[in-house]
Amino acid sequence: MEKILNDWDFILAYPVAGGTLNQNRLECVIFDHIMLERQEKAHISNYDSLLALLKSSEIEVECPYDMLEWIWLHMAINAAVITTIAKYGKMDEISHSAETAMNSPRILSEVVRAVRETANIISSKGVQLEHYKNELLPYKIPAFVAGRVMCHMFRANELTRKIMLLHSNIDDLLYVCKNVYDCGMQNHIDAPIFYKNDETMYKKISCM
Repeated sequence: MEKILNDWDFILAYPVAGGTLNQNRLECVIFDHIMLERQEKAHISNYDSLLALLKSSEIEVECPYDMLEWIWLHMAINAAVITTIAKYGKMDEISHSAETAMNSPRILSEVVRAVRETANIISSKGVQLEHYKNELLPYKIPAFVAGRVMCHMFRANELTRKIMLLHSNIDDLLYVCKNVYDCGMQNHIDAPIFYKNDETMYKKISCM
């Protein structure tokens, strides 16, 4: 980022959003809050002005312990979700596959077990998981219980469900999974569920 932006000041942030581009039409969901780098870790002089701007726009701000680590963890969770959905669905019908997964406590239970593995993978990259207990709490409870809870959540939360259905850019999804897979392999992390699901996903893609 520093090389790309040269002398420009910048701050790391992440929108709570998701969507897809159909030709020239953007279909997306945008929540009313964003993830934003903490002031003590940001290197910008107008942090307070930025917060004031977001507040005036009725956008809430959540500041994780470390923004880059949070992004890595978010990608690790996504990789577990994507590869498990791919195992039980069709890559050329990713939205339909996501719909099936969100209605299946059994598939979501496997997602939970895969997330536990990808969290360990990203921990080997240096992410301090103890700082992200809230993000990981849903994956700490027994998998069969968590699967049912997640299934109920997807039924009740229309926006979260919509994000899952719209996030269907294959190249983007594969990029996320490859980064997590490569990290796990390079650091020799045991993650049998995630690795097998990832390899199954690529086999399906090769047949498309």
